[in-house]
Amino acid sequence: MMQSSYGMNSNYDEEDDPFAPNPFRAQPAPQQQQQQQQQQQQQPYNNMQQQPQQLYNMQQQQPYGMQQPPPPQGNVQYLSGTMDQNAAPHNYNNQTPASSFFSFAGCLNCIRLDTYQIYFDVDTSDVAGRLKAALLFFHLPDYFRVDTLGDDRNVVVTSETSDTDNNQETPILRKGPDLYGPLWIACTLVFTLAVTSNMLLYFDHWKQFTTNQHHHSSTTTNTTNPSSAAGDFQAMEYDLTHLIHALSVVATFAFGLPTFFWLATICMGMTKVPWVMWICCYGYCLVPYVAITSLLWMPWWSLMQWILLMLATLMSGCFVLRNLANPLLQQDAGKAATFVLAFPVTHFIFMCVLKFSFYTSTKK
Repeated sequence: MMQSSYGMNSNYDEEDDPFAPNPFRAQPAPQQQQQQQQQQQQQPYNNMQQQPQQLYNMQQQQPYGMQQPPPPQGNVQYLSGTMDQNAAPHNYNNQTPASSFFSFAGCLNCIRLDTYQIYFDVDTSDVAGRLKAALLFFHLPDYFRVDTLGDDRNVVVTSETSDTDNNQETPILRKGPDLYGPLWIACTLVFTLAVTSNMLLYFDHWKQFTTNQHHHSSTTTNTTNPSSAAGDFQAMEYDLTHLIHALSVVATFAFGLPTFFWLATICMGMTKVPWVMWICCYGYCLVPYVAITSLLWMPWWSLMQWILLMLATLMSGCFVLRNLANPLLQQDAGKAATFVLAFPVTHFIFMCVLKFSFYTSTKK
């Protein structure tokens, strides 16, 4: 009785003491407690062993290695110390001298000869086919640019085989625009203008000489001295300035004018027609002029010269209009209308320059 009363009246209770043995508390088994202690001791070592394997798995999942932390959010001016503004990608001061040199050297490719080497990779059959297309098929829309040059695309042609009766479509990759043809045609036209204009000057001088001789023999009774007459005829000299004048006129029309048109289209945002295509079309459009001017050395009437030059201008202008108008109109019809009107106007000016500079009679 004394013990029970003491236990009830005492302030000490075994349940409140965590170190006192409590029969109602579940005590862990000794073996289980030892296993838990061993697992706790081995856990840091296991984590160290698993870390390389986890890193390898992350590298296999990420195609470019470990994932980089995201950039800091917010305004740059409030992120003091977190980001170097001089190292921004849009700062050109970050470029090294070597990178600046190579970027400047890339801009100088236009003056290197090897840049234009691919545009001279044509043979005789290629140039002959393009001359034929410029002279005979000038009225067909986009025939020269698409079917002859290829316009940097595969052109499908049909070829018949002897084994089968069916036609097989074989894709043929055209060589694209070239610079050999325009350069050769321009040089040919320069020499043609210089030679034919001097020949026309020769025939004009011969007419004046024969007219003066006939008039002098009809007004005087004495015969003309043959030596003096021969001296007067031999006084005629060939005008070499026609060669320089022809070179300047043809070079301006064949290379300067298309380059100006190309720069104008670039400024207007129309970049579908490259510079080489402009030069190629304007170079091959001179083929009708070469054919017509080779006939103007004959003593034609002035009206006949105008008719022949107008025929060459019509063929050349139609050739340029048919091959360059469509790609420009497809980009911007409003802006391309200016070029469509400029094509015939510039050809008409070129015709007038040829007529009044090389094929105008000097007979008084």
